[in-house]
Amino acid sequence: MRRRRGRQVLSQRGRTFRSRLMALATIAMFASVLSVGAMVVTSVLVYRSYADDIKPPEQAISASAVGTGIAYDRNGNRLYEYLDEYAALRDPVPLSEISPYVIAATVATEDASFYDNPGVNFQGLARAGLENLTPFGGGFFEGSGGSSITQQLVENVYIPQEERTSRGTDAIDRKLQETVIALELKRKYSDNQILEWYLNQIFYGNLSYGIESSSLRFFGKHSSELTLGEAALLAGLPQAPGDYDPTNYIPVDDGDPNTPLPLTPRDLAKARQLEVLDLMIKHLEEVNSIPGIADPNQPMIQLTEAQINAARDEPLNYIENSYEIVAPHWVYYVKDQVEKMCSAGLFQSPGDIPCDKVVTTGGLRITTTLDLGLNSLAAQILEEEITGSEERTGGHNASLVAIQPSTGEILAYVGSRNFNRDDIDGEVDIASSLQSHGSTMKMFTYLKAFEDGWVPSTLVEDKKLLLDVGGVQREVNNWNLAYLGTIPLRKGFSESVNTTAVRTLMDVGEDRMRELAHRMGITDLRQGDCGPTITLGACEVKLVDQTFAFAVLANNGMMIGRPTSEDLPTGFRTLDQVSVLKITNADGDIIYEFTQPTQEQVVDPAYAYMVTDVLSKEAISWSR
Repeated sequence: MRRRRGRQVLSQRGRTFRSRLMALATIAMFASVLSVGAMVVTSVLVYRSYADDIKPPEQAISASAVGTGIAYDRNGNRLYEYLDEYAALRDPVPLSEISPYVIAATVATEDASFYDNPGVNFQGLARAGLENLTPFGGGFFEGSGGSSITQQLVENVYIPQEERTSRGTDAIDRKLQETVIALELKRKYSDNQILEWYLNQIFYGNLSYGIESSSLRFFGKHSSELTLGEAALLAGLPQAPGDYDPTNYIPVDDGDPNTPLPLTPRDLAKARQLEVLDLMIKHLEEVNSIPGIADPNQPMIQLTEAQINAARDEPLNYIENSYEIVAPHWVYYVKDQVEKMCSAGLFQSPGDIPCDKVVTTGGLRITTTLDLGLNSLAAQILEEEITGSEERTGGHNASLVAIQPSTGEILAYVGSRNFNRDDIDGEVDIASSLQSHGSTMKMFTYLKAFEDGWVPSTLVEDKKLLLDVGGVQREVNNWNLAYLGTIPLRKGFSESVNTTAVRTLMDVGEDRMRELAHRMGITDLRQGDCGPTITLGACEVKLVDQTFAFAVLANNGMMIGRPTSEDLPTGFRTLDQVSVLKITNADGDIIYEFTQPTQEQVVDPAYAYMVTDVLSKEAISWSR
C-alpha cells in the first residue's frame, strides 16, 4: 500500500513536472513568436521611419550645396571666388562626359559589386560588422566602414557633416539610416544615375568636389580626357583627400624609422594609385562587365592586365593652381554683408542652405558696388600718403572708404596698405574693425550742440582744462599745446581745438551725443563710459560707419541706403551702406537687386548745413 502510494506520488510529481515543462516550453514558444513578431514590426517601423519622405537626391544635393559664390565689381570684373573646406569647386557633368577609366577605377576601388548589389555591399558590411562589433577586428566601433558606392552617396548627400564621424550607438543609427536610404535609392534609380551623382559629389581634396572639378584642379583637363593612370590616381584620393593631395609638397613623417626620406602627399598619392591599379586587376572581370552608357548590352570598357600595368609608369603632369583675390578686404566684407542680408530676409537662400553658408555653397553670383578702377586709385593714393609721412609720423598703415552719398553705395574700400604684409598686420581690415577716429568724432558733438540751439558764432572757451579720471587729474591738450582764449565755435571746430570740443561735449552730454551718432550710422559706442574725451576719439568706431555718417551731412541730413541687416537696438540707424547691387542664383535668376535707395531724414537740414559750412575751406579762412 505504501509502495503504491509512493509510486502515485512520484507519478504525480512527474506529470506536474512535465506539465510545467510543457507550459514553459509553450510560453517560450509564444514568447519567441511574439519576440520575432515584435522584431519584425520594429524593423518595419524603423525601415519606414528612414524610408518615408526621402528627398530626391538631386533635391538634397541642391539643398545642401550648389557651388561656390563669385564676387564681381560693379562693372563685371571678377574679384574672388569664395571657397569653403566642405563645399568648394563643383562642376557637375553627365556620366557620358566622364572617362570610362574613371568609372572602372572607381567601381574597382570602392564597390566592385556595385552593378549587382541592391545598394548595400553585404560582404563589406559583414566585414565592417566583424571589425566594429567583435574583438576580432580593430576594436569596438574602430573598424572599417564597408560602405557601398550608394551608401557613400547617401552619407555625402543626406548625412550632416558633423554626424559622419559619430561612434557608438550614434554610428549604428547612422549606418542603419544609410543602409535604408541606399536600398531605396537603388530601388528607385538606375545604377548609372546613382554613379553619376556619386562622381559629381565625392570630395577629392584641395577644394575640389566632383570628378570634373578635381580633374581640372589637378591635371588641367576635363574628366572625359583623363588617361588610365590619371583616372586611377583620382579614384584613390577620396579615401584620404588631405593625405593624398598631390599638389602638397610638404613631407609627411610616416613614423617608420626605416623610411630613408620623409614622404610627401604626392608620394602617398602615387602609392595609392598603385593600390587602385592592383584592385582593377583583382576585379578585372567586374570591370570588364560594367554595362555601357549608350548600350547597356555592351560592356563599357575592355581592359587587359597588361594595359593596367602599363598605367603604373604613365607620367602624371600636375598643374599648379592659385586663387587670385582682388580687393581682399572688400570681398570678405561683402561676404559678411551678404550673410547678414540673407538672415534679415532681404533675399531667399537657395534650397535649404543656411545663411552662414550661402556665400560659399549657394552658387551665388554677387555684383558688388565697388568700382575697381576707383579702388585701385584709392590704394595708390593711400600708399603715396603713407610713404610721404611714414618716417616723420611712424605710421605704417591706413585705410580708405569712399561712399556715393546720393545712393549710399560704397565705391572704394581699401582695408589696409597691403593685405599681404605681415609686418603691418596687413590682413587686419582697418575699415571694418574698431579704431580710434580722433577728431572726426567732434562732428557729432558740435552737431548735437546745433540741435540744442547753438550756432557757429556761439562763444566757447579754449583754455587749460583738467578732467577727473578715476580720481586722477588729467589735462586736455591741444595739438599745438597753445590756447586761444574765448573763440567762436566756428573757429574751435574748424581748427580742431580739443578743449572747446570737450567743453561742448560736457555741456550737451555724452549720452545725447552718442544717441546722435547712432542715429547717423555708428553701430558701436554702446558702453556709455567713454567720458568727455569720447569727442576726441577715446572710444573706437568703424571707418565704414563713420564714412556713412558723414555722407548724411553731404545729403543735408538725409540718410540714404538700403534697409538695415544689422541687429541694432532701437534708436540706432535703420539703413545700411550699400555694398551689393545684384545677386543671382546658380540658374541665373535674380534673387536680390538694389534698384531704388531708401531715404530717411535723420538730421534737420539746417543743422547739417551748419556743420558742412564750418568744415568747408572757406569757413576755415573766415574764422581767422
